[in-house]
Amino acid sequence: MSASFPVDDIYALASRRSLGREVSFGERILKCRNLETFDFSKYDFAPVPAGARPFRPCFMP
Repeated sequence: MSASFPVDDIYALASRRSLGREVSFGERILKCRNLETFDFSKYDFAPVPAGARPFRPCFMP
């Protein structure tokens, strides 16, 4: 089953070791950007895998 979700802008974020890797989202190919320096304040929604270590400093105190 595939869900449809309207998306204007989407970014792939990753730890330093994965910078530049390409991932797909639907028909788009995205290059991974640096999670540590990404400015989340400009975006309304950020799906994040629960417990993912690279994300903890950004989202959890």
